[in-house]
Amino acid sequence: MKIGLVIQGPIIGYGQGPNININGFNATGNIYENIKSFSNLVECIVISTWENSGLNINNKSGKVVLIENKNLIIKEKDSRIRQFITSYEGAKFMKKNFNVTHLLKIRSDQLINSKLIINWLYKYFENSDR
Repeated sequence: MKIGLVIQGPIIGYGQGPNININGFNATGNIYENIKSFSNLVECIVISTWENSGLNINNKSGKVVLIENKNLIIKEKDSRIRQFITSYEGAKFMKKNFNVTHLLKIRSDQLINSKLIINWLYKYFENSDR
């Protein structure tokens, strides 16, 4: 099994509903931490966000790619269309450019226990026809 990771979402998020934060949440630290913790566990990492994100990726290994999608002018209150587009673009790029059999997608503002989720994925797909 060859797993790829897509980190999808904005660099600065403002939340919705009860999670609205007028100052925004800067996801840069979480993105860098996830890159560091996943880099030895996955084949590649694609960060799929919006143009002019300001994110700087150190890609010495060639395993980490930043995709800055064209910013859409869409009126929506929960950013679902943007989420679908950036998820799709990250997955499409990964399929075209890396030899992966499975894809894990997380949001840019999530901090994930990489070993726990990767071990779970291996167990889930072990001896499975999925």
